[in-house]
Amino acid sequence: MIEQLERLERETARATEAAFHLAHNAAATRFLLDEVKAPHAPEIAIALDHPSDGPFLVASRDGAPIACLRRGARPKEPIVTRAQLEAAAQRHDSLRGDVLRWGDHPVRDPDVPGFRNLFRTLFDAAETLPRETLRALTPFLPLVFERLPALWYACDDVLRDFVKRSAERILALATSGVDLPAREAEQVRRTYRLHWAVGHLQALFSQADDEVLLQTSGGIIKGAAPIRATRFGYWPVALRGLSLCGRLGPTLLTGLEHGLKAPPDTVHEALTSAHGLAFVGAAHPRYRHDIAAHLSDTFESLDPRTGWLARERSLLAEALNELVTSPDEAERELLSHLDALRSRGVEIPPARALTALAHLPIALHGRVALVLLRHGLGAFARTPIADLYPSAHELAQAEHVPDPLGAGLELFAIAVEHLARVRGNGGSRT
Repeated sequence: MIEQLERLERETARATEAAFHLAHNAAATRFLLDEVKAPHAPEIAIALDHPSDGPFLVASRDGAPIACLRRGARPKEPIVTRAQLEAAAQRHDSLRGDVLRWGDHPVRDPDVPGFRNLFRTLFDAAETLPRETLRALTPFLPLVFERLPALWYACDDVLRDFVKRSAERILALATSGVDLPAREAEQVRRTYRLHWAVGHLQALFSQADDEVLLQTSGGIIKGAAPIRATRFGYWPVALRGLSLCGRLGPTLLTGLEHGLKAPPDTVHEALTSAHGLAFVGAAHPRYRHDIAAHLSDTFESLDPRTGWLARERSLLAEALNELVTSPDEAERELLSHLDALRSRGVEIPPARALTALAHLPIALHGRVALVLLRHGLGAFARTPIADLYPSAHELAQAEHVPDPLGAGLELFAIAVEHLARVRGNGGSRT
């Protein structure tokens, strides 16, 4: 995964850092456009890499950013090349030092603003990622959009192998009262952050505008959007993948319906397809009845994994049939049902309750999750994913500072139980 991330940095650094720097320095951009004698058109397309293929930052003639265009786009605006701007910057001492910030040399200082430093927080912040970071990265999505799925697949591959190979042994050590060796403790923390990164990357992917999302997502996702986020049944990350399903909507229907037919030894694919379909139905009323009927189709099998899938599908169909369509009303109903579970230790702060629920480390298939599915589809599927992230101010005011090691072990406990069900030898927590 690290290699993939480094490759992304190399392949996108020239474009993203240039776009980020120019977009956040309108006065300098206007000065450079004047220096290169750019046409006095209302908008100018700045070629960030290749002079004709781009990608491009479209800015007003006054230097204000308007949009980023992916590589291969054909802007209607007059084009100014990167080489022209760099030559102009080199002629002025006040700008010459800034060229490194959007040149080929990576800037590692976390205090220096830049796309790469912001982007790396997706891999390091886990549940402390603020919504401001997602929103700051969103304008530059066209420059990295097509590479994001490869990154979340790479993150997932790393943590999947570690969890399947080592999670039960590490949990046994942790519960025996023996301190984990430093190397394994760090592996737990890293795995925890990587799993959250899968969700964050999918959340960022879902921020693209409708046209870009529809044009690009079909070929990349092929109906399997939530699979990498729901693999371990861990609610906060699964929710982000499922929310992406709701955003993609009808483009995923064929692939998700095909996923329902997976054989018992790949029941995780059928299960995640079922959840993905439910979120599509929750977000898109015109498909809701047909999806609920499809999920409630009965079938017989002696395999316990298939029986578990049948129960989950039935619950999802019931949740769609009981769906409350108003997000505010859905949230109120969800919270009223969670009140009955407080005796089980489920504490949900009354303020920004959906945000709290979106970060609660619970199993996707536990008793609380039944309430989330039964009463929360309308609330979560119809709430913009960025709104489910806490603000930087809320994070600063939080009294509890998460412990990555303890949270990672909690993830492992959920994952081990989830994988046992997938294999057909796990009990039910419902």
